[in-house]
Amino acid sequence: MTSYHFVLPTRTTDKGFVESEHPRGGDPKHPNRFSEAPGGTGQAPRKKSPTPSIGGSGSGPKLRETEQRAWTGRTSEVSKLGKQAAGKLGEEIALSYLRNHLKLGDAVALNNKAANYPVDMRGGDHVYEIKTGQASNSKSAQQWRATIGEPGDEETEELTQMTKEEKAAHNQAKAIAIMQRKQRALEEVSAEVGRQLKPKTLTMILNPDTGVTDIYLFDGFHSRIGYNSPLARENYVGSYSYQPTGTGDSRRRSASRKLSVTRSQTSDQSADRRLRGRVQKITEGVVLWVHR
Repeated sequence: MTSYHFVLPTRTTDKGFVESEHPRGGDPKHPNRFSEAPGGTGQAPRKKSPTPSIGGSGSGPKLRETEQRAWTGRTSEVSKLGKQAAGKLGEEIALSYLRNHLKLGDAVALNNKAANYPVDMRGGDHVYEIKTGQASNSKSAQQWRATIGEPGDEETEELTQMTKEEKAAHNQAKAIAIMQRKQRALEEVSAEVGRQLKPKTLTMILNPDTGVTDIYLFDGFHSRIGYNSPLARENYVGSYSYQPTGTGDSRRRSASRKLSVTRSQTSDQSADRRLRGRVQKITEGVVLWVHR
């Protein structure tokens, strides 16, 4: 009696087949299959951090009051925007708040006057310093503060020769100089509009995942204000949804994509089981016919 053996060809036994050159996921309808064309990396594409949509150049993003807070009172496991992206978003939210909620139709940004201009906006009878924080900030970074800036080469060399007390005094002197620059800028802008303006500080905490910002408004300029300070609690004015299109719904879209992939993989697995079942029946039929 002659015996016959039927072996189904598989990709794992093909000679010269390198899985990293045929990564899974080439076909979006069948993410668990190998791609036919070589040259892949064998790794899933790296996710890019979503960029929030912050509205046009007019009044900035639309703000809607909400009872949801951006910050829970402690460090949150939420997405973090880059420093420049957060600063730009914060400035546009601030401008929208001044124009649309405080009804300051003359509110304008002042950052076009000069690079690193000491104050950020003017509106009504006030000049505003804008400071943006994030809900993801570590405990030591849960504050808004005037930025001293990185020392130059000469200053860095001098700092290496200073004692701890001398460095503290040096930084304190720089902080005082920063506040003096802001005061001079206030006088300059006041002269331009022809009346004496007053200083205010507008700060916020962003949560990119929920698209919510907590806004605080203080009289005067300040070197430092802590998120949890009594001053911050007294000057909290409200929380607002700023409608991001790239970050607010990212988790829901990610969950939806995962569900879609899971369903597709389940469909592929079911199809593979059906195919193996058919092949097994054909094989059994052929073997039975041969034996006969």
